[in-house]
Amino acid sequence: MQSKHIVLADTFRRLFSIIIDVAIVFFGAAMLFSYIAVPIVNQYYQGNELADQAYDIQISSGLFQGGEDSGGVIAYSEEEYPKAIYTYYVTSGLASTDYSSEDYYINFLKKNAENTLFNWYVDIPDNEPWKVSYPDDKEAEVSALYKDLYQKAIDDLEINPTYSDLNNKLSNRQGAAHLISLVPMVLVVYILAPLLFKNGATLGEWSLGIAHANSLGYRMDKGQIVFRGLSFILINYIGLFLGGPIVSFAMAAIRKDRRSLTDLLALSITIDRRESLIFNDVNEEERFDKKIATQAKINADQIAQAKKEIEEERNR
Repeated sequence: MQSKHIVLADTFRRLFSIIIDVAIVFFGAAMLFSYIAVPIVNQYYQGNELADQAYDIQISSGLFQGGEDSGGVIAYSEEEYPKAIYTYYVTSGLASTDYSSEDYYINFLKKNAENTLFNWYVDIPDNEPWKVSYPDDKEAEVSALYKDLYQKAIDDLEINPTYSDLNNKLSNRQGAAHLISLVPMVLVVYILAPLLFKNGATLGEWSLGIAHANSLGYRMDKGQIVFRGLSFILINYIGLFLGGPIVSFAMAAIRKDRRSLTDLLALSITIDRRESLIFNDVNEEERFDKKIATQAKINADQIAQAKKEIEEERNR
């Protein structure tokens, strides 16, 4: 039988508390990522070295230029596409297929083809072999062609074995940095905080007057608090892409006892801390009820005696 001294928490506050907790998790994880995880990866797991190697390849490809402010690379403007594309395919040595100048003109700019956009009868400057003349009325088509060729050159660089391997290593290290930033914050918010706060509440729940009790409405022990936190993490973080949060919250919204999937798994209920009395067990609750009943009887007797005295005074 469930304790009669508990009041269930309303759905709106529960949702708002979840939003607060998630915000705390990701803000804290962002701080850990920037100030702890990234420096660790860079210093001890070759993060800086790998990034420098990837940067060198990007610059050597001719497809990118160094960013003065960002410290990384930025793409060239459209006016510089012809030079960037020519450099990549003809001189960088990074393209999947090596091309001579003539091969580049034939394969990419359609030299000798009937539908070519360029004036091949006009001499090409020896010191600027990417500057191929074209009629003024073909400017829009030529611009579209170079834009397409530039993107294809970048795609070709992405499959370069050396560059691809560097990117994979950097991605793995970045993923590890995100993981070692997120996991501690998740454990702090959903395990440590509920153990420190009364009645298993997270910081978001505590701030909104929400607490938890076992399925009978009595105080959870530490083991159940930890299990409830792990259940929440399993359903709402690990099960995110399976719709865990939506299913869990929908259950809380439609059930009469407002129990979410987390509550069902952890054998708990979510209550209004400010309106509820949470006892350790049924025996403590019964002692409390008897004390209140006794006090009420005493108060009733006192009221009856006072009324009797008043009546006696009136009858004198």
